[in-house]
Parts: sequence; C-alpha cells; structure tokens
Amino acid sequence: MQRYGKTAAGTQRYYCRSCHISGIKSRTDITQRHWKDIFVSWLCGEASERELAQRFQVSRKTIYHHFRPFFQESYQCRFTTSQPIDFFLVDGKYIHKDSLCTLIALANTGDIFWEFASEENGSTWQRMFAKLPTPVVVICDGQKGLLRVIHILWPQAKIQRCHFHMVSYGIQMLTRNPKTIAGKEILLFLHRLKDIHTHTEKEKWILLFRMWEKQYQKVLTEKNGQGAYVNKKLRSVRGLIKRAIPDLFTYLDYDVPNTTNLVEGWLNTRIADAIRQHRGFSPLHKKTLVSVLLSKLSKEKPTRKFT
Repeated sequence: MQRYGKTAAGTQRYYCRSCHISGIKSRTDITQRHWKDIFVSWLCGEASERELAQRFQVSRKTIYHHFRPFFQESYQCRFTTSQPIDFFLVDGKYIHKDSLCTLIALANTGDIFWEFASEENGSTWQRMFAKLPTPVVVICDGQKGLLRVIHILWPQAKIQRCHFHMVSYGIQMLTRNPKTIAGKEILLFLHRLKDIHTHTEKEKWILLFRMWEKQYQKVLTEKNGQGAYVNKKLRSVRGLIKRAIPDLFTYLDYDVPNTTNLVEGWLNTRIADAIRQHRGFSPLHKKTLVSVLLSKLSKEKPTRKFT
C-alpha cells in the first residue's frame, strides 16, 4: 500500500500495486463516536434535524439513519458514588402525560441519580432509594408515600420539608388572595418561612402560629347545618403546617438547603425545555433524551450554590 493523494474531503487515499485498486481506510469506531457526539449535542441543544442536514449537506433521512442506533442503546443511571452523601434533593418530573415519570435525586457531591417509573409514589421511590447510600438529610416536597419510604429505608436520616412547596400548597388551597382574614394571615405565615435564619426566629414563628390557631379556633371548628366543616381548606392548611413543623427547620441544625429549588429550577427546567424542543418524541425516545441530558448535566456545575 502506498499513499495515493487525497479525496475531495481531504481524506488520505491509498493505492495497492498488486490489486491496482485505490481506497481509504475506514474507521467505523471514529465515525460512530463522531455521530454520537452530534447526537448528544442535538438532544441537549436547540438545533433541529433540518439544520443539521443543511450543516452536513445530507438529507434528514440520513441524519435519522445515523441517530436511530443511539435511541436503541440502554442509558442506565449508575447508582454508585465514592463519597459520603450529606444530603439528597429529591423530586419527580412527569415527562409523558401522567404515564411516565422521572425520579431525581441530586446529591451534595453534584452526582445526579435518576430512575423512570410509571408514576410517583412510595413504591417507586422505595425501588430507587434501595440503590442509593444513606444520606444525613433528605430535602423533599413532603409527599406522604415519599416520607414513609424515607422512614422505612433511612430511619436515621433527617427530613427537610421544602418551603417553596409549603407556600405552593397553601396558595393551591386558599388562592393568592384568600377571602377570610384567617386565610390571609396563615398564608402570610407561610411566606415568612424564608426569613427564618435562627432558632430564636423559629420559636417565634411557631409561637405566632399557635396564637393564630387559638385565635381562630371558632372559625376552624365552625360547622354548617349538615354537620360538615365550613372552612375545610383552611383546616387543611392548618393540618399541613402542624404535620410539617418537626421537619420544617432541619436546615438550622445542618448545612443544607431548605427548598428543592435547585432541582426544580435547574434539572426540571432543562428537562422541560428539551422535551419542548423535541416535542413529538415517543416515551422511549423521551427516556433516551432525559438520560442523555442528565448524564451531561452531572458533569456540569449547577447554576447556583447548594446552600
């Protein structure tokens, strides 16, 4: 074999004197790695298949022909870490209607763990948590099934209820402008959670809540002619706060966040943007999309600090 010039694309051509045939050396591994990089940048970027076809001067069918094998690969999360976990930020994100959910656990080390499930409930969280090391603290939205699994699998772990979700639940039940004075005051209590930075402020907040509860005892216990409570939603918010108080201020004793906003604002937002960019994907393709995206994000730094 001897060198025999180059092709129009600049690839080295070789000539065989015995066969009198010229050709180039094909490296399928390099070609596959090249298209895999393009595939990942396409999933995580904003370029469309049409724009890629124009860039490489091929048809969209050719682009899809190169991408199709990558959709069939198995992109599984590796539930391994060499460092002890101080805390997990956990949250679920539905990616295909109500039939496909991504369960996400973001560790203080920056590692991202995820698993796909048909829905977000206690059994699916338990299947995922069984593969993870025990953390010191878990920051979550307070879903009943999730809390139950944490107490069963990680009985020594502390729980920090997300303050943002507490406010969201209150607004969902009472609206942003409650009609009653009691509703307006309890919503104000929830908004003041973000201003608590010391144990003294915590005790004051709890004391004011107890005083509110005593002041509006008649409103909370008022019933109609059929024997049903008149202010059911107000009672629901009161019950939500009473059950959450033991886990509302864990961040004062441990250096952990008091919200899951890092998952909501960083990971979930990127997932939603990617799915919107590639709208029309099947559930299988969405799994590939989310897996590739989270694998890529696990190598990046978060957009904000953990604490």
